[in-house]
Amino acid sequence: MSRKSKSSVDMQFVWGDTLIKTGVAVVWLVAAIGLYTPFTLREAMQQNMTGYIIMIAGLLLFAFGLWQWGRKVREQATIADR
Repeated sequence: MSRKSKSSVDMQFVWGDTLIKTGVAVVWLVAAIGLYTPFTLREAMQQNMTGYIIMIAGLLLFAFGLWQWGRKVREQATIADR
């Protein structure tokens, strides 16, 4: 395994941490949208509001992807640090 410089490892760790926190922030955004809307997800399905459901699902999928990507980047930084 090749050795990385300390600044490179630190930057990779910060980048991973930033991605994780961004993913969590998007989940909080979806929660705030859910609390702000005057209808429930069940009512949205009954009224065939597919755009709303797709947007919420897309944001949650995006948040999960950011979180996973950040975990992988931060894990690589900690492996290189050993």
